[in-house]
Amino acid sequence: TVERVKIIGYQSRPKSWFIYVETIPEGTEFTFSISLDLQLWDFFNKKIENEGIPVELYEKYLLRPMDAVLEWVEDLYRYESSFFMNKLRLSSAIQLNGSPNFRLGWGVGLLGATIDLLLPEDLRKKLRNVLFRNRGENPAPKSRKVVVDTRSITLGWCYVEPI
Repeated sequence: TVERVKIIGYQSRPKSWFIYVETIPEGTEFTFSISLDLQLWDFFNKKIENEGIPVELYEKYLLRPMDAVLEWVEDLYRYESSFFMNKLRLSSAIQLNGSPNFRLGWGVGLLGATIDLLLPEDLRKKLRNVLFRNRGENPAPKSRKVVVDTRSITLGWCYVEPI
């Protein structure tokens, strides 16, 4: 479906213009597969062992990638929920049934597409202010993309189940 999306920023009015984006409708189900190249893992494993790097730090998440995704998305959802409620005062935009365990697609934002959530807030602000536009002490990132037609909802949250 095509949805109208607005960019809503912290301590600023929403942009006056809209972006129209293609989305997967809520309730859509589809199947996909994830495969791991175990020969590549064996090669990598031997290399890092030779360098004295403890393999067990990597093995858990490289061989079971959904474990890492679940942990990351849980942290991201908690952070984004707080941002929507406390900074944007738009708690309804992130109220979902249950807890999502995956985030995908356009509109997931900087925190949904990078490791930036692992960085301290002050460092995220400094990087944003130097590399992009100086927004001073505003949160980094300071805006979110929200579907605004008949309801307000954020993009990209979903549920993944192994079959």
